Amino acid sequence: MGSPANEPGRYDTEGPQHDVTVKAFALGKYNVTVEEFLLFLKQTGYRPEPCNPILNLGWKSPGGGLAYPPFVGQPPRWPASCLDWRDAQAYVEWLNKKVRETRPELGNREGPYRLPSEAEWEFAARGGVDGALFVWGDTVDGIRSPKAANVADDTVRPHYPWWAVFPNYRDGFSWTAPAGSFAANGFGLFDMAGNVWEWTADWYAPTAYSSSPAMDPRGPASGRSRVVRGSSWGDEPLVLRISERSYQSPEHRSYFHGFRCARDEPPS
Repeated sequence: MGSPANEPGRYDTEGPQHDVTVKAFALGKYNVTVEEFLLFLKQTGYRPEPCNPILNLGWKSPGGGLAYPPFVGQPPRWPASCLDWRDAQAYVEWLNKKVRETRPELGNREGPYRLPSEAEWEFAARGGVDGALFVWGDTVDGIRSPKAANVADDTVRPHYPWWAVFPNYRDGFSWTAPAGSFAANGFGLFDMAGNVWEWTADWYAPTAYSSSPAMDPRGPASGRSRVVRGSSWGDEPLVLRISERSYQSPEHRSYFHGFRCARDEPPS
């Protein structure tokens, strides 16, 4: 976990590089999508705060089984963004409630759904390749391949940061890509870099790795910011490194932030 001292673009918060063992867990193949988050809003009436309070730009949840994404016509398979850490937690709680409704024998047991820890996220992003620089390989040379945006054959279509391949970026604008637009990593997980920053369960500390336990680390016991990983559609190539760490207040929301769900091993 973390990066070696000579990794291009490295920050000191990514070290020291260290060995970590995580318990068995599952992670969503995709980010939670617009259509999935809308279902949550329709069933619960939950009301996220707006991304832009001045323009009142954000998710609309008027109740009565109605809900609307931040932008008119937003594609259903885009990753849900404009969400803070609290919104992600509310979605997870809804999932767990649905599980308990169908499996009453679980009682008040926690989970099984949750946000991933930072260590789990990085383990998953590496796809079984220790020391990989990016989810698509170890160089940035292929990022701007003209084939990246419209190749139908996933065997020749690696991950790419969306800003580098979409033609409209030349006009100074780009956005997210539909979930699963590009090939999965070695674990079968899609969009682990370059679509939206993903909230994790962990509190952030710049020196966390110096005292991180080797077994299933879960971050500091408290803090002011939560760890986000994976970078977004608006970031430069070196920010898309697997080891890149960032953080935001749990109340922060932007067009760059979304999440995916982790799950404990299914209870027997």
